[in-house]
Amino acid sequence: ILAFCFVFSAVYLHGQETDFGIWLEVNTEFGLLKNLDGSFSVSQRTFNNTSQIEQGFAEAGLQYRISRNFSVSGSYRLIKNIEDDSRYYYRNKLFIDLKYKQLSGNLKMSARLRVQRTAKTYIEEDDDLQAKYYGRFRLKSEYSIPSFPVSPFAYVESFTPVFDDSWFETCKYRVAAGVEVKISRRSSFEAGWLYQNKFDNSTVRSHIMSLGYNLKF
Repeated sequence: ILAFCFVFSAVYLHGQETDFGIWLEVNTEFGLLKNLDGSFSVSQRTFNNTSQIEQGFAEAGLQYRISRNFSVSGSYRLIKNIEDDSRYYYRNKLFIDLKYKQLSGNLKMSARLRVQRTAKTYIEEDDDLQAKYYGRFRLKSEYSIPSFPVSPFAYVESFTPVFDDSWFETCKYRVAAGVEVKISRRSSFEAGWLYQNKFDNSTVRSHIMSLGYNLKF
């Protein structure tokens, strides 16, 4: 997957402006009932070579484990996002996820299909009044090194508009690689690199450093 990520991203490197940002996250997971878990996370993301905050958000969700390998989840994200007038406005996102994972020794492979609904409160055109729907598909691999607290991972994710005239046309993709460092049985730290490209009027490709703290109850 990691090799595919670098080859796939290299196709679009020419003739574009480059930006750099940092994504900071704190994620928590906690058990509620048998096979039912809750989650809550907060995040802040920068852009324009880290000189500006692009958005901050809080997200809460529920996940139900149907089987050892298969789960379904839903979540809501409240975002404050910078818009074209350089002011911050709220956005609302809803997610429904279907996830499958498979263990093979120390290697874990997972596939996630996510349906995303985005609604804006900053309105420039009539089209902004309508909520937008996207299908997101992610493939991820993680490897647990025996007797060592560091686990490398890599993933690739595509974004496709649904319920409009752009069905099956990829509008954005991400490729990422990083490591998870276990601090204790319930907590860990993640650090990674992410490349993002949009297929729209924007000519900016983004290189992003991601840093996160994970806590399980």
